[in-house]
Amino acid sequence: MEQVLIALAGGFAAAIPTACLLRAALREGVKCLLRSQITDVYYRYKEEESLPEYERENVDRLYEAYKALRGNSFIEDIYKEMRTWSTLR
Repeated sequence: MEQVLIALAGGFAAAIPTACLLRAALREGVKCLLRSQITDVYYRYKEEESLPEYERENVDRLYEAYKALRGNSFIEDIYKEMRTWSTLR
């Protein structure tokens, strides 16, 4: 019985680093997708400097998620610029 418990504990101990790596990879992947979506909106509407209302709400939510994942200042800068653009209703 003791050997079974030791084997199980060893298996769990081996799984923890793998789970941590997977979690970090998922976080970075989601952050990359959010960054891509935010920059796509930025370049799509940059010339007009205005966003449809639904797009502004979407960018706000994307940015909140991006910052929660500790995204970089480049996205913060373009988000701040987009916040100065007019909203089309």
